[in-house]
Amino acid sequence: MTQETDNLSPQQSLDLIQSMIRQAHGNMSNNSFYFILWGWVVVTANFGMYFMIQFTDIQNPQ
Repeated sequence: MTQETDNLSPQQSLDLIQSMIRQAHGNMSNNSFYFILWGWVVVTANFGMYFMIQFTDIQNPQ
């Protein structure tokens, strides 16, 4: 978005803000699968690390 030299009216400013919110909401809705997938990957990795630490002979790698 380029900066214009003239100032926006209050209504134009609100319209711009509303359109940006709608666009961000649409982008989030379209990519929600990847956010959910990433969440499950992180949860699975954490459970895996917990079980490996609790039930195996893995030492703290210091």
